[in-house]
Amino acid sequence: MFLQNVAVERVVNQLLTETSGIPGRKRVFLIAATNRLDKIDSAMLRPGRFDKKLYVGLPTPAGRVEILKSHLKGRTLEEGFEIEKIAFDPRCEHFSGADISNLVDEACSNAVEEMKNLGRKLEGKLVVCMKHFDQAFTEIKPSISEQERRYYEKQSAEQSKT
Repeated sequence: MFLQNVAVERVVNQLLTETSGIPGRKRVFLIAATNRLDKIDSAMLRPGRFDKKLYVGLPTPAGRVEILKSHLKGRTLEEGFEIEKIAFDPRCEHFSGADISNLVDEACSNAVEEMKNLGRKLEGKLVVCMKHFDQAFTEIKPSISEQERRYYEKQSAEQSKT
């Protein structure tokens, strides 16, 4: 435990040293992300360092539509495919952007696997269907539990008070 604390202290000190010259520069923004705001060294949160905190929650169904569109761009979808059906599907509730990316990757893998099983070569464009997403939903689950989501929202509420 002692060595771990020493390592953390070194990293914090190095980061503070590296960022100390940034305020004098124009148009330079330093952005960091964490899922454990409560564990950040208070020295990092002083004015002029990481002094602005922004909680980014899980995407809404409308947000999931945009994320899905981004990840499905350039992919061939079956005729009549409705991205909104996936985004508003209860199985997609509590999915992060990364979870949605995994879901799309899994659905595409399912489409490839289906072609292989049917003895077809991957010639031309691969067509991704709703059934591939249905299969993907059996494999891909939200990476954040309901308990973790509530914890993060509580942390955000507490941090916004300070």
